Amino acid sequence: MVPRPMRRAEPAAAALPASAAFLAHAADRLRRCRVGAPPFAVLCLRVDQLDAVGEALGPLWCEALLGAAEQRIAACLRPGDPMAALGGGRFAVLLDGADSAAGALGAATRIQRRLGFPIVLGGHEVFATASVGVGVWVGDAGYLHAQDLLRDATAAMAEAARRGPGLCSVFEPAMHRRAVERLRLEGSLRRALEREEFALHYQPIVCMESGRITAFEALLRWRHPQRGLLPPAEFLGAAEASGAVVPVGRWALAEACRRVRGWGERHPHAAGVAVTVNLSARQLRHPGVVADVEDALVGAGLAANRLHLEITESAIMESGEAAVETLCRLKALGVRLCIDDFGVGYSSLSYLHRFPVDVLKIDRSFVAGLDTVGACGDIVRAVVGLAHGLGLHVVPEGVETAGQLAQVRAMECDYGQGYFFSRPVPADEAEALLASGAHW
Repeated sequence: MVPRPMRRAEPAAAALPASAAFLAHAADRLRRCRVGAPPFAVLCLRVDQLDAVGEALGPLWCEALLGAAEQRIAACLRPGDPMAALGGGRFAVLLDGADSAAGALGAATRIQRRLGFPIVLGGHEVFATASVGVGVWVGDAGYLHAQDLLRDATAAMAEAARRGPGLCSVFEPAMHRRAVERLRLEGSLRRALEREEFALHYQPIVCMESGRITAFEALLRWRHPQRGLLPPAEFLGAAEASGAVVPVGRWALAEACRRVRGWGERHPHAAGVAVTVNLSARQLRHPGVVADVEDALVGAGLAANRLHLEITESAIMESGEAAVETLCRLKALGVRLCIDDFGVGYSSLSYLHRFPVDVLKIDRSFVAGLDTVGACGDIVRAVVGLAHGLGLHVVPEGVETAGQLAQVRAMECDYGQGYFFSRPVPADEAEALLASGAHW
């Protein structure tokens, strides 16, 4: 029998006003400030550990965590400072007389310190932190409505959360512009798939022994109707945050498999050429990812060993133990698994023998360092030795010069990728490169 969630005793707190009541308080402060009353600030907070507690212990314990956090936040406030629960694990606090961001940040620091004492949930000690956003009304700050100040504090909180747990951010106008742009971008992303605005470009991966193309990495591009051809850095963050990366990734899998199958049929000498497709952290956590991969293979009639899936170190480590099961299920389909950007993330050697990976891709920053005096050569050599000792192949990324190519060959890397061979190119150019029998 699961015990009922219980909270540690906390200082008593007054009942929180609803968000509408909180906004009424803020609107009253705004009116008084316009006729000379002292300025005020609004804090927006969200407990950083909420999702982790939900995944580990369940939603009832999330409620217990929020209840404890609510009491601790209230205990840091002065009598009369309104506070409200906004839903989604967020709280709003109004600080009378906070005449600067420094004063509001001082209150945020006190709250962080109070939250940091352990909270016992389901027999586990949780050390809570909060992402905090600060909006300050000082002088004629241009706020016509209380909602606008709360909106800006929320935007600052989101900025703090993106930087890491337990951090605070003070609102700046650029944050609102970015929030509006993200909202527009997310809406455009949803429509882009329906309008067939996405495309894949392909960059060859070359066998170091034969000098010939052995695979292509499929790289997503967005033919944006106003902004032109966009690289992933311009939109993948928004796609990941909104969940749009899942249907877009599903399309990319199907398109890449279909394309490489066609190349093999038209060019018999390239019948074994593979394609590498990236899986994001969100895709890796999605319950349908294995079915998506299997559907792409069956739909294209592609042999599973010709599909390689790339996952970054950070995506694997963020997914924790769940990644082990997912990767094992993917491996059971017969696809090959690659760790991307090895060396710049967690670089945890403990998972290499536990996860069924086949390939390590060495980050381009180490390859670029081969042209300069430093330890990059020793690092690449060590990674190659480690990988080969574990039965893994190695692909250094970012090979751009003949000197770099000579060095990675001398280090017995198995494959190479980078601008020295080719930039990512549209599908027809990639096929032409394959048909030409190019080799290096």
